[in-house]
Amino acid sequence: MKKLILPIFLILGITMILGFVSAELTNYSVDCTDSDSGLDQFNAGVVKYNNYEYQDSCARGGEKSRVNNIEAFRGDVIEYSCLSENGDAICSGSACLFLVMKCPESQTCKGGECVPEIQDPFYLPEGITCQDSDNGIDYNTKGLVKYRVQDDSVNKVDDYCVTDKELREYYCDNSKEKPMQISVTQCDEVCVGGKCVKKGEEVNFKKDYLKYCNDESCYIYEEDIVLIKFLSKTKSQEGCIISKECERYVGKYSVDNNNIEVGVELNAKVNFVKLKEILQKEFNQEPQMGDWAGSDYYVIGLGDESNSISLYWISDDKLISIQTIKQIGEGRMDDFLTKYLELHPSDMERNLNFFEKIFDWFSRLFGGN
Repeated sequence: MKKLILPIFLILGITMILGFVSAELTNYSVDCTDSDSGLDQFNAGVVKYNNYEYQDSCARGGEKSRVNNIEAFRGDVIEYSCLSENGDAICSGSACLFLVMKCPESQTCKGGECVPEIQDPFYLPEGITCQDSDNGIDYNTKGLVKYRVQDDSVNKVDDYCVTDKELREYYCDNSKEKPMQISVTQCDEVCVGGKCVKKGEEVNFKKDYLKYCNDESCYIYEEDIVLIKFLSKTKSQEGCIISKECERYVGKYSVDNNNIEVGVELNAKVNFVKLKEILQKEFNQEPQMGDWAGSDYYVIGLGDESNSISLYWISDDKLISIQTIKQIGEGRMDDFLTKYLELHPSDMERNLNFFEKIFDWFSRLFGGN
């Protein structure tokens, strides 16, 4: 009889534990919300449960769901939800479980949702290691190369002009261990917008600029802006004046053989008051406030003997700078400045309004006029 007691208590104990776990999973003691209203791989959502958030994402490959027991491949969606396909709760006090959801044919995952493959600038079909939009070495066409790296993620690079003569051409050679290859050439006449062209040739880069843009690759306009010609874009570890870890994108343009340089310094977390102090210390002169179409910026070089002039403003956490010579004149810079203020809106007016509100609050608090 005693021999039967232990197994019976063991069975009862296991049953109670399973019942407790089941109750925890199927009955939420706190609210569970899903911004995309359930299992929806076509809309990225966030599940909020027990003071934690679970964001839908894209699989890197190899993840396996404990809910629907599907192993993920690159391009699948990691989907969080309050309920499974059977209506069972899949969030517990410790975590929310995910499901692996497949995208339809000709779609892939981007930002936690299924999108047409052409909308993903980093998409490469399975089994393809390198893809070149201009099909090899073609100095007369600007191309885009997408290629896989060691962790199977995808990078991309554009052909670009190093100088007004030198072209850096990217292409694929799948017989190599590293299939993305580089060819550097000197154009016979001039390099503009990532390709060799003839002097006097009408160059029109009104392409869909955002087609291959993704985050940092959109910081510099890779196109002509009215009379101002695009030459090149580079990423530099020099020239920063705010951030300690220097990371700066530089775009070079020309008009009438005069150069214009645009800089986008990342991690520039300062307001306009601090920026003025930094510029004054950096250039040993008082920055002057300028504005264009209601957008504010600082100007260095007004009224001094130098031939150059520089504009600076903060846009989110980026410091934008435009450096050129005075003889270009405001008329030719109007469209150029408008473009960059649209791409990187100035935060100075917003900062100014904030400080004005603080000043006004103190004035009213202490009876100031």
